[in-house]
Amino acid sequence: MKKLFHDIWKGIGVFREADCFNRAAAISFYALFSLIPLMLLLTAGVGFVLGREAGAMDKVIAFVKQSLPYLGDRVIGDLKGLSKGWKALGWVGVISLVWSAEFVLDALATALTAVFDMTHRFGFFRKKIINLLVVLIALVAAIASVTMTATAKILKAIDIKVYGVDVADYFIESITFKYVIPAAILIVSVAFVYRMFAGANLNIRRAFAGSIMFTVLWEAAKHLFALYITNFQTYNRFYASLGALMILMAWIFFSVCIFLFSASYARASFSGGREKRS
Repeated sequence: MKKLFHDIWKGIGVFREADCFNRAAAISFYALFSLIPLMLLLTAGVGFVLGREAGAMDKVIAFVKQSLPYLGDRVIGDLKGLSKGWKALGWVGVISLVWSAEFVLDALATALTAVFDMTHRFGFFRKKIINLLVVLIALVAAIASVTMTATAKILKAIDIKVYGVDVADYFIESITFKYVIPAAILIVSVAFVYRMFAGANLNIRRAFAGSIMFTVLWEAAKHLFALYITNFQTYNRFYASLGALMILMAWIFFSVCIFLFSASYARASFSGGREKRS
């Protein structure tokens, strides 16, 4: 326990040294521009892997709303409208989507390389390749989420009873299916992202420690943020019709701060923090 608090304190030092508050603000700003292109890319990827059924967009939206529960219905409606016509642009449309998504990916890559002290080792092409791998990890996570949803529908159609208990329905409503498996998917995804950007400055064990820290803090933050939104709605007085957008941006900012702090904690616990940074 003493080591945990020591590593957290060192992680705060790494977080501040890497100027993560300002970097999180930049990532949040770019995320508003890159959100729709990233979701369209994920939709295209899910459709390519699982088949181009009409529900691909809805499945991706359901996946994204797990991370962005404050994504407004108006944004979702605009997104569905764009998804119907973006293919008409052909390769120009694809290139535009990738270029738009690069804003947030580059900002995220710059922040993580600063946290892991890898800025001098990441050239232009290496950063682009890692960014592509991050998109692929997000795609795998989205497919896993969609697969869980499809599995739930299949299990609901199966009538297996043991001592009068519907086993399939019991499993779907269980803590394992609803919380443990999604948390495991998130932990593995975040750990691989940390490891790719950290290089030799972080081993896989500490990458998983950082991803577990992120998952715990992020889940707690979702409940606290929801409590604040429910009981303190003064933001509408300041932002009026922009209130929903500001809530979304605030949530992205807090999520990115937690993500970068967890990376800082993993870095500090692996190397001893600022004292060993070159």
